[in-house]
Amino acid sequence: MTASRADSVPSVERALTVLELLTQSKKGFSISEVSRHLALPKSSIHLILTTLERRGYLRRNSQTRKYHFGLKLVSLSRTAIESLELREEAKPFLEALMRKTELTVHMAILERNEAVIIEKIQPLGMIQLATWIGRRMDVNCTGVGQSADRVSPGR
Repeated sequence: MTASRADSVPSVERALTVLELLTQSKKGFSISEVSRHLALPKSSIHLILTTLERRGYLRRNSQTRKYHFGLKLVSLSRTAIESLELREEAKPFLEALMRKTELTVHMAILERNEAVIIEKIQPLGMIQLATWIGRRMDVNCTGVGQSADRVSPGR
């Protein structure tokens, strides 16, 4: 059952929408840009951004005055991923597969159209791949996503 609009807190909804918007730019957004993108008053956006900055979820570049993700979000996402029981249950199998193939092994979960890497096991001395736990990849652009696509319910 999905929550109705009456079951939500508008300020929390706006803050989460701001965070989701920030994923769309590596250069960050200014207060004016966020206000324009979300069609919300600058005063509201200013309060949301400064609150998130004060709490460590965002940081503001003093030269460009644009907001970017803060390190607290990294910490939260790491904690969320590490608390997944599936990782611990699958780890012996992933390690066995890595030893057998001598290749890096990834485990990901399917979330909407993305594969989210939740575990990575690689052999010693292996060249580091540009992947990390928490990385999101389009399911059409990765072997993990292709595998997930084949085992998705309803296929």
